[in-house]
Amino acid sequence: MARLVHCERSAEERVKDFGEGYRCLIPEEAMVEARRCVRRACDVASCEIACPMRSDIRLMMQLVAAGEFTEAARVLGQRNNSADICARVCPHDMLCEGHCVLGAEDEPIAIGAVERCVAEWALRHAPPQRPSPRQSGKHVAIVGSGPSGLACAEELVKKGHRVTVYEALPHPGGLLVYGIPGFKVSRTAVERRLNQVRALGVDFVCNTRIGCDFSLNELEKRGYRAIFLATGATEPNEPEIEGRHLGNVVGALPFICRNIVEPQDLPPPYDRPDCLQGKHVVVLGGGDTAMGLSRAAVRLGAERVTCVYRRDEASMPGSPFMVRCAKEEGVQFRFLAVPVRFTGNESGDVCAVECAPVRPTSTNLARCHRPLAEPGDTFTVKADFAALAFGFNPSRISGADDGLALTEKGSYSVDGSYMTSRRGVFAGAASAGGMGSVVAAVKRGYDAADAIDRFMVDAG
Repeated sequence: MARLVHCERSAEERVKDFGEGYRCLIPEEAMVEARRCVRRACDVASCEIACPMRSDIRLMMQLVAAGEFTEAARVLGQRNNSADICARVCPHDMLCEGHCVLGAEDEPIAIGAVERCVAEWALRHAPPQRPSPRQSGKHVAIVGSGPSGLACAEELVKKGHRVTVYEALPHPGGLLVYGIPGFKVSRTAVERRLNQVRALGVDFVCNTRIGCDFSLNELEKRGYRAIFLATGATEPNEPEIEGRHLGNVVGALPFICRNIVEPQDLPPPYDRPDCLQGKHVVVLGGGDTAMGLSRAAVRLGAERVTCVYRRDEASMPGSPFMVRCAKEEGVQFRFLAVPVRFTGNESGDVCAVECAPVRPTSTNLARCHRPLAEPGDTFTVKADFAALAFGFNPSRISGADDGLALTEKGSYSVDGSYMTSRRGVFAGAASAGGMGSVVAAVKRGYDAADAIDRFMVDAG
């Protein structure tokens, strides 16, 4: 039996708005899909091994197949307090569904769709979570309100600790608000998640940059027994390319921020959306962020969107599902090409991207190798607007780091318990990543919460 796919909106419908690309399965549909999994009866649950959260997918499917949604929701929530978000943004085709044993002989189980149905059912029918009756009297500061910070905050509150989350931007949510378009996760879903965390007693303090407005020393003087730096990976990895500073050559996050965030939540100076109506847009990069940019440009009225990537399609680092969606929505691709120069017009705005073809070999297509461009052989792609999506590096708090040790890649150096070189200060050890890294960030938040709780118990 083939999987349920009719929950996906058509490309013709999707490009008309920024709404989510899938509707939620109704319980009866989820039961039918889950029964495909139960009938297969895997000896080894490869899907669970591939899941960063190690969700008990097999048991969840058994419960859904039997119509036991209350228990299925409990099982799902045991290991993932952000299941409703992860069900929307996880690259399931690269994780659980990509390792489903049924995929070798048929279509893999639609794990993400079933997970979302269970999570949505729980939000409508399960009793709301309550703050822990056991109060430790200890207060934790979390710096950053993205997926990792939210997951850590919720787990710490459940363990009986007070939590205050500091966010540099005007609205909490981090990447979920300021970096992921609505066709991946709606603002409604994000606000609902934030309200869940607030209801548990977590306080949010926005427009506050730790390192500038308050140092770590000042936070400790305020009585925080532990600090978790959930600063994520938002520093752009942008190689210097001739013409980079021409008009209408932009970075990924500023572009997404200007064009998807509500005006009242925009940080300065992002005060206007980009006008792409009828323009030729070139997106440089091959990850999920590049696909998000490309698909957003289509919705913003671009006449043509071209994604230029230095390797072949099989070597793209992002989700194949996102690439498929981009193609269906009209995005064109130029593989095995690297940008060498942005050309400007008389007004100082970009008008073309000069690219060099990449010589394909059996070695340089692998992700760990840098492709070599053909010398003296270039071509141009017309561009009224160009967006750079070359990935991101780990972020740190603004201003002073108060002497925290760093790794060679610039992230905070931590031990096996996520503690930095400063006692009582923990960090998420974020790795560079894009939209597909949300579930990994949630896992880091979970693990850090356990480590912080142990630290405070041991410290007395």
